[in-house]
Amino acid sequence: MILRNGAIDDNVDERSVRKRLQGVMVPAGKLRPSLSGSPASFRTAQMGFLSVVNAVNDLAAEGIRPEEIRVTILLPEKSEESLLRSIVDEIREAAETASVLVSACHAETNSAVVRPVVFTQAQGKTSFYPAKAVLPNAQVSGVEETESEQRQISDPPGGREILMLGRAGLEGTFLLAAEKRVELEMRFPLRMLERAAAMKEFLLMTPAVEALGEIGIRPAYLVNGAGGGAFTALWELSKESGCGITVELPEIPLLQETIEITDYYGINPYQMCSAGCMLAVVEDAENASALLAEHGIYSKPVGRLTEGRDKILLNGEERQNLNRPDADALLPLLG
Repeated sequence: MILRNGAIDDNVDERSVRKRLQGVMVPAGKLRPSLSGSPASFRTAQMGFLSVVNAVNDLAAEGIRPEEIRVTILLPEKSEESLLRSIVDEIREAAETASVLVSACHAETNSAVVRPVVFTQAQGKTSFYPAKAVLPNAQVSGVEETESEQRQISDPPGGREILMLGRAGLEGTFLLAAEKRVELEMRFPLRMLERAAAMKEFLLMTPAVEALGEIGIRPAYLVNGAGGGAFTALWELSKESGCGITVELPEIPLLQETIEITDYYGINPYQMCSAGCMLAVVEDAENASALLAEHGIYSKPVGRLTEGRDKILLNGEERQNLNRPDADALLPLLG
């Protein structure tokens, strides 16, 4: 069935949206303030899932526990209802994975779009971090705290350490394995592609942020590694902290599947969408990594904040400046 132009009609909304979200959708009512949002518009059947995961991860990076999401789906004119259903099913899967409820889901066809676009806003009102976990100069914006907990973020001293939670390039590797499967099967073993497709299970970062709270560590800064990849996250960390950075490029963790698939397409794995990793600024990255490992969370120290504004990437004897990030490396392939 071809959907009508504009907002979908009530019958389609009931059978293709509300019924498919039954059990994860809350009744209409007062919504908590929307604190983070993420669109997804790559050419992929996974856009519903990725939009939810990235919005939830963005909110978690602010230290806020995601509880509800609001979703807007824009479809091209004359889209089939089956397309709407598949996107909603992806949203449901992500909501269940992230343990969040859907407070609203609006869908419409629109002549302004040439392919589906999904925009998700994540909401919450509680912090991942107990009061005892507050570090000097640390504050989570948007979360109400007692006067004794409130602290103004200022430039941390040089030497504050950068810990990467998760691995760079997971989202992009998963997308390429899913969307370019037929092509990649001609080049790589099936088992490797299955491992790459399974990276979908590791894109949600709320378990990592939850673990930080449980071990009593509240990062001075926490940056999501989604659109634009690890290099964009490092740039954003420098901008947010007002500090320079020095990072050992070989220390940024990549899975072998990511290395081989990005090499095949000639793209930079550090500039590819990277839901599944975050950058945390902590006092002792080695100790934090060891404690997180006890909670089943992979992490690795990759560098430190420095005085000034220089953004330095070290690769053995080679030293280079981190340039302003380019567009996501996946855009030429899936944009």
